Amino acid sequence: MKKLLIFQMLFFSLLANAQTAVSYVGKGNQYYKQTQFDLAEAEYRKALQTDPENTTAQYNLANALQKQKKYDEAEQVLEKLYNVTNVTKLKSAAAYNQGVAYTKQKNLEASIESYKKALRLNPDDQEAREN
Repeated sequence: MKKLLIFQMLFFSLLANAQTAVSYVGKGNQYYKQTQFDLAEAEYRKALQTDPENTTAQYNLANALQKQKKYDEAEQVLEKLYNVTNVTKLKSAAAYNQGVAYTKQKNLEASIESYKKALRLNPDDQEAREN
């Protein structure tokens, strides 16, 4: 009986954490849509504090950082995301956005390599091909 009670407490604690991360991401998305990228960044960081493996928060954080021209930080977040996710579409998007960050930093070699990574994962990505 004690084990069941402990398991239930742990489960609901984890569930509350996940809901908190999701709510932070949702709030961040609202700020992002309002072009308040600094506030969106703060919300995505809160989500990652409660759930460090949340790939949606990582991806959205990188986008908010890019909108603020914080390309170095965005590239680091995208590199981590690229290395931890197994979702091909997300991995391709992370590689593409890395290419964008590198382009903005005038690092064309790294940019080209990132676009190539994106194309290997998603050969139909026309934007990556054009870049």
